[in-house]
Amino acid sequence: MFRGASVYLLVSLFLVLFAGSGIAQENAIQVERSTDKILLEGKPYYIHVVKKGQTLYSISKVYKVSQKEISRENPTVAFGLRPGQALKIPIYPEKPEHKMPGETEDFIFYEIESGQTVFFIAKKFDTTVEVILDNNPDIKIDDIAVGTIIKIPKRKYQVREQKFEFSEQDYIFHKVRKKETIYAISKRYGISVRELKKANVGLRWGLKTGQYLRIPSSKESPDSTCLIVKDADYEEDTSDIFCASLPDISNRTLKVALFLPFYLDENSERSYIDSSEVDDHGEKIMEIIKRDKTWVYPRSTYFLDFMLGVKLALDSLQKEGISVELFCFDTEADTSVVREIVEMNDLSGMDLIIGPVYQYNLSIVAPYAMNLRIPLVSPLSSKGNLTEINPYLFQIVPTIDAEFEKLASYVSNYHEYNIILIHSGDLREEDNIFALKRNLFRYFAYRTFFDEVIFKEIVYNEDFTANDTINSVEHSLSKQVENLIIVPSGLETFASEILASLHTFSKDYSITVLGYPTWMKFRNIELKYFYDLSVQIFTPFFINYDNYRVKNFLRKYKHNFNTEPDQFSYAWKGYDIAYYFISGLSRYGDHFLRCHKDYKPQLLEADFEFKRVNSHGGYANNHFRMLKFTPDHEILDINNNEAKQD
Repeated sequence: MFRGASVYLLVSLFLVLFAGSGIAQENAIQVERSTDKILLEGKPYYIHVVKKGQTLYSISKVYKVSQKEISRENPTVAFGLRPGQALKIPIYPEKPEHKMPGETEDFIFYEIESGQTVFFIAKKFDTTVEVILDNNPDIKIDDIAVGTIIKIPKRKYQVREQKFEFSEQDYIFHKVRKKETIYAISKRYGISVRELKKANVGLRWGLKTGQYLRIPSSKESPDSTCLIVKDADYEEDTSDIFCASLPDISNRTLKVALFLPFYLDENSERSYIDSSEVDDHGEKIMEIIKRDKTWVYPRSTYFLDFMLGVKLALDSLQKEGISVELFCFDTEADTSVVREIVEMNDLSGMDLIIGPVYQYNLSIVAPYAMNLRIPLVSPLSSKGNLTEINPYLFQIVPTIDAEFEKLASYVSNYHEYNIILIHSGDLREEDNIFALKRNLFRYFAYRTFFDEVIFKEIVYNEDFTANDTINSVEHSLSKQVENLIIVPSGLETFASEILASLHTFSKDYSITVLGYPTWMKFRNIELKYFYDLSVQIFTPFFINYDNYRVKNFLRKYKHNFNTEPDQFSYAWKGYDIAYYFISGLSRYGDHFLRCHKDYKPQLLEADFEFKRVNSHGGYANNHFRMLKFTPDHEILDINNNEAKQD
């Protein structure tokens, strides 16, 4: 049993383990361009048969065809590749590479040379680091590859600042502040929500901090210009000023404890006894079988991936000058082991504890970390009961309540639609459905009046016949307005039946479906339903393979471990969690609990948005992405403000 050591010992052990595992099989994942070609509807294609370990990214690189184009031609890749799967890949004539122009009317294009930094380039072109980063969002200030081409805006003469006046005589103007609601603003000025929306068409898409609203008024503003109304008791939040003024404290080594079920004892067993054969007398033959060198204990695979992601994060942090000493503990998913680890190891000097992953083990470590005031990260559990009582606990996976809150807030933007909730009526889901409806109507109250909301509920269960289902769904649909269907179920069979029924009406009705995050892992559902019904899914995690940082991570992962993680690998979470918390603690030190909300580093699959659950509790991640399937067979990553278009 592995009790504790520095990161160097554990990583060495992992590298030895993986040196003889499938992860180290370079030949097993090598992608070779197929020689098989076909002609479909006059268009030539390669036929590529997927092998174990190959990824969409590596295939696209070999064929020099974008991942988006491959996905469009093969819709099933949206849910991951499978060994033996045949992909049709368009054949395009190879085009000569065009060099980036040296400059245009507005920009200079510059190629990074060895030893150069963003600070050096900013000084060279008489500009600022902020300007370069704003115009090159895909680059990372601390990790720019030699040969990267960046664009630098040309300096222009600054014109005199002009003052623009509002010419609308019948309005005053209000600047929206953080956490203000439409209802609160309407009450403040003594007007109705309807009047406020009528004067501000953009409110159909919700409020934005800093946005100016027109307020109908019988009084003219003093000079017909913008009038900003202030609260006498409003207190400006100065925490961002405080956090920005903190000195750099990255010169000390941070100590981090990692609690994961590595199952090192099980992985060390390289043989087993096979008794499946019998002799002529019917007696079992006991034969010792040596395990293949590629074998890894199945239950440890996900967590070893997590560790490899952590290792790459530590490599990135080291390049930024952040020193980390990592102490790893094999929990074996056993409460007695976790108790022994806590009792036998002095963790008081730790700056951060990541894990354990299971709630029953986390409940053992949480009180210990709270007493020592050590930030503790729950990396995989969505249960929030411990977060409610531990002010030092950070929960990565949002709770079901947070998911319903975000879903209800989003749906309320479409209150003029025909909104239909379809669920199974299962008593085990009764509390969740009630919570979702409660949140929906609470947010409707912020947007409009109840009598203006078209809301219908269909309870579909096993007692329904196929005709009953089709009839009940069709009767609930409207041809006069858009139909927004909410299906709050993570069961593939249930979701598949509902989508099949809705799909039969998609040509006659305008339908959009909102689904669960687990839908991204469905394997047997007809993907045509997702695209034709414009399915939208809230999920806290998503990998954009076109993102520069993701490509860079994949390149480093393959270089170090001779393989690539799939989209559901824990390696992504391992990297994001380690990088976010360690770099944040290095930046803010003991003030991290106060300043984390201002810290927004660029990560891979997550954008953390931690909110305190109550006055004496910890912090839960409330960030969700909205993924939208389009009829063009694309999956778009959109936010609430972009989701609705005329």
